Amino acid sequence: MLARPAPTTAAPVVRSGDTGEMTDLHLRVLGDDDIEPWLTPARTRAWVSDALAAHTFGELIAPARTQAAIGHRSLRLTAGQVSGNWFGFRSYLAPGDGRAQEVTVVYDDETMHVRGLHVGTALAPRRCGAIGAVALEALAPGQASRLALIGTGTQAWHQLWALADVRTFADITVYSRDPARRSRFAARARDELGLPARAVGSAREAVTDAPIVVLATHSSTPVIEASWLAPGAYLSTVGPKQVGHHEFGLDLLERIGTAVTDSLHQVAAYSPPNILTTTSNPPCLLSLGDVLWRGLPELASTRGPGDLTTFFSVGLGGSEVYLLERVLDALDT
Repeated sequence: MLARPAPTTAAPVVRSGDTGEMTDLHLRVLGDDDIEPWLTPARTRAWVSDALAAHTFGELIAPARTQAAIGHRSLRLTAGQVSGNWFGFRSYLAPGDGRAQEVTVVYDDETMHVRGLHVGTALAPRRCGAIGAVALEALAPGQASRLALIGTGTQAWHQLWALADVRTFADITVYSRDPARRSRFAARARDELGLPARAVGSAREAVTDAPIVVLATHSSTPVIEASWLAPGAYLSTVGPKQVGHHEFGLDLLERIGTAVTDSLHQVAAYSPPNILTTTSNPPCLLSLGDVLWRGLPELASTRGPGDLTTFFSVGLGGSEVYLLERVLDALDT
């Protein structure tokens, strides 16, 4: 069990983007070029850790996401508040095709004025990758240096972007269904991140004997079989987890010894339900914040029947707003 970390502060950096014009309301309008220099892997991970701690100790209000149907799309909303300081939300379209921009807004909690907003696509995947890195630090075998990554989209890239900042990998196997795409992804990882990534021909080949496995797909059907996973492996699942739409199968549940998520509220609120909530013998699901700062894995009753440690990444509500508020603070310093 860790001591709660002191909140981090931003260090000055050279920004390459335009900060946006200041209005009479002192409103900052930021794009991706404005926030990306601030959201380095290390700084994003530190700020996300602060958000998890704030939520764990009751300071960050972080409800599950909500949504409104608009034609064939769904407008989704996540929100958060640190009382007396700020509140805000992120809105985005789902399903998305990579073109739709997202909007994240921070309000001052006392004046009720909008303090700043971000329009773009850079914030959410960096947040998700950083949460994955916090979870890996807390849960994965300490000496493990081989990673299997299933998926080659934006989320998969930002998982790798963040994980490489907390762990030195001797070997990274990459798989997705499109051979050209997985080859390009592995080459990009080698060129941009300096990682020993290589594309392989099947998901089974990718995960066999790998002590760390990350699933980051959009698949509605299982992409791996539990029997392929090495004893004692750490598995992080970033993609779908709902009834009728899930990237892992029910066979995984019997292999789980420790199950952790970043938002118990979100797991409980899924519609259709999260696959974990509909099984006859679901594993006991722990909060990542509780694991970090309350030591719940020390309780024998939280163990499942299997040997795997699994992180169910679902998105802590308000964490994107938390990150944007930290960027705004840094810009005002």
